[in-house]
Amino acid sequence: MSNDVSVPAREYSRIGVIVTILVLLVVVCLCVPAIQQAREAARRSQSRNGLKQIGLALSNYYDSFSRFPPGGVFGRDGTAYHSWTSSIAPYLDASPWYNQVDFSIPWDDPRQVDLFRDWVGQQSHIWTNPSVSPVYRADGLVFGHYAGNQTIFYRNSSVDRFRHGVDSGRLLVADALGNQIPVGFPYEWRDVNLGFVASPDGFGCRPRKNTECLMADGRVDVITSNVDATVLAAMAGPAEHFPDSKEVAKPRDFPLIDVSRIWRIKWIPNEDHFGKSDRVRRVPPPG
Repeated sequence: MSNDVSVPAREYSRIGVIVTILVLLVVVCLCVPAIQQAREAARRSQSRNGLKQIGLALSNYYDSFSRFPPGGVFGRDGTAYHSWTSSIAPYLDASPWYNQVDFSIPWDDPRQVDLFRDWVGQQSHIWTNPSVSPVYRADGLVFGHYAGNQTIFYRNSSVDRFRHGVDSGRLLVADALGNQIPVGFPYEWRDVNLGFVASPDGFGCRPRKNTECLMADGRVDVITSNVDATVLAAMAGPAEHFPDSKEVAKPRDFPLIDVSRIWRIKWIPNEDHFGKSDRVRRVPPPG
């Protein structure tokens, strides 16, 4: 009589399934962090590319006008018209759009705000950080995830490199940590002296715990939250060139736009379909 205990084939099958599941779980646990890191690296790359495009556009604007665009264009009565982001549109392959904007009225006037919504929506890869959400407001406008240095961009500013001491260590544009506003609002600037990843009104990227910064020489640097005070001061710029508090003042709230009052945009394409002389017709809202 044999003392061998035979194990049914069914038990072998169960053990095989359990081992396979355990192996798969280990593989998934090892792969998921690598996949997440690869995705974040791709997001960082897209963000850097967007900042570099903005930097190139600012450089081309400067070459054309010998100054940086005004942070915001304001009337004598305080009316806010347009932002520096609109000024560089021709250097972001958006000349046809730029030529349709009426700069004698505010950007968010019901007759043209839809132009801004369409343009920024098409170029959201430039103005938004893929690591940050949300992208759209409830009224359809695109949040700008970057902001300018308020010692260069402020109300009716006209900054040139030599007169205002803009050297390679000066910050131009960087991640906006919180309280983002839609692209087009003429208040897209922030105070470097608030630090990085420190204040919702300052610069930083919370998911990455650091800040991607477009510098005056066109490079994009990654700055940590514990940046040295001397580096921070150099990025802000010489104190004697700081704008006064009125020149950088901005409202705390940016109310939603009543979309029922927005004029609809009807595109009338050119017969040759190359878009060189496309026209638009602004159709008023009902009533």
